[in-house]
Amino acid sequence: MRTGLSGGGDTVHLTEGEMAGLQDGDVAMRRLGGEAAPRGKERNMEVIDFEKKAGIRPAPAFAEKGLATHSCNVGILCGHGCLYCSTAAVNRHSVRRVCDGATLRMSDGVAILADADKFVASVDRDAGRMQPGVVELCTTVDAWSPEAQEHDLGRRCLDAILKHPGWTVRVLTKNAAVAKDFDLIDRHRDRVLVGLSITAPASLSRVLSVLEPNASTNLERMQAMVEAHERGLRTFGMLCPLIPGIIGTEHLREMVAFVQSVGAEEIFAETLNARGANVDECGEALDAVRIDSKAFREGMGSRDVWSAVTLEYARVIAGATVPVKYLQYPTRLTKQAQEMMKQYDHVVWL
Repeated sequence: MRTGLSGGGDTVHLTEGEMAGLQDGDVAMRRLGGEAAPRGKERNMEVIDFEKKAGIRPAPAFAEKGLATHSCNVGILCGHGCLYCSTAAVNRHSVRRVCDGATLRMSDGVAILADADKFVASVDRDAGRMQPGVVELCTTVDAWSPEAQEHDLGRRCLDAILKHPGWTVRVLTKNAAVAKDFDLIDRHRDRVLVGLSITAPASLSRVLSVLEPNASTNLERMQAMVEAHERGLRTFGMLCPLIPGIIGTEHLREMVAFVQSVGAEEIFAETLNARGANVDECGEALDAVRIDSKAFREGMGSRDVWSAVTLEYARVIAGATVPVKYLQYPTRLTKQAQEMMKQYDHVVWL
């Protein structure tokens, strides 16, 4: 598979192998009823600023996943507005504190961002006084989201951390704008891992954009990963979330092949989990652009179906030629699926 992807507007230039994948994707889009599925337009985003005291925190949950020992999160809610995101549910108490008791959904068009100057100063302070480890930028939000870009927060946080010896930074984003900071990463190439979340192959990029309205398309993220690899930067694969009813076996194989082709040192993957209102929000968005959401709703709503799909994802990703971590909460799986998942050494139980 060629790693050099190019595209602009509605025209995408692909190799013969990618064209075959695109044809498969077209079949899937017709099955979903999404032949005219447009990319979501960036909403008018209300941005709420707040003072965030901690710049870097220990992250034992992410250490358990093998991702990082520390986290650096530039806010509470991200302006990418990914409808499947669990952050509104996970951070609901923090949201209420900042928003006078209000509860928000990802579709509400609100981003909650730390006061930029004070936050960067906190990151610098914490990086200087804490025992160095691997810090993920970010774990629950995105340092290259539209509102964070206005303050150049991704680059400023990277610089604040990397000027202190001993730290490694795992960059995770859904925005191809991170590529503008590859020059900084290049100067610290041994200490930075670059990952752009890949949630679909290029052939389904427009379908996923319905659910990720303000993020870069998967194709754009793939292009950024190609650039990182061509510059000799360290990369990792983040195939998360894998969405039942949308991502099929062949799609996942394409995704695994792609991240391997751009030099991923390891691959992380996880099935979409139902949290808060995320399933309803995704279903409503698909329906709004006349994409049949039945398969998605069944995949997320039925424990048996969700478990079977997760087992299939785990089986497919086991074929990767680089180290893999399939992140799995056992509670949603059926007991039979839990037992069957135990055959895979790459499953990390959470």
